Amino acid sequence: MPLKSNAPLSIGPGYQQRGIANFFTMDSLQYIDIKTSIPQQSYVMPMIELIGFNYAVAAPIRMAFVIYTYDYLISNFQNGYSGVVGSYAYISSDGYVCLKVNTQGSSYFCGFSMDAYSVAGNGPGYEVGVLAMAASNNAGNVY
Repeated sequence: MPLKSNAPLSIGPGYQQRGIANFFTMDSLQYIDIKTSIPQQSYVMPMIELIGFNYAVAAPIRMAFVIYTYDYLISNFQNGYSGVVGSYAYISSDGYVCLKVNTQGSSYFCGFSMDAYSVAGNGPGYEVGVLAMAASNNAGNVY
């Protein structure tokens, strides 16, 4: 069976989603803000992984955010390679989880794809999407 992009794959009690979004820029910008479709109080715990390459810093990208959305937001991120690093997660002005990514000074020819995984019993089958992405030199919250 061929893999369908943007469709959850049931793996045991959880799921995996491949290619929920892609990003590419030739601009030299410091930050990338990713607004997800996860509401603040959705009570799910997904892991969102970025995989790609940042030519400007000559390094592959492999990093993951783990988000837990309860009455508040708990987040953690782990960097596997140094093409980009996680800065933090925040809640947008309209109540969605956003991820802040630091390109370490430049995103010239920087691109990645995003996958999502269920990492806890609360929220298997929840489909994660991306509502918007913006690259800028703004160190603060964009959404």
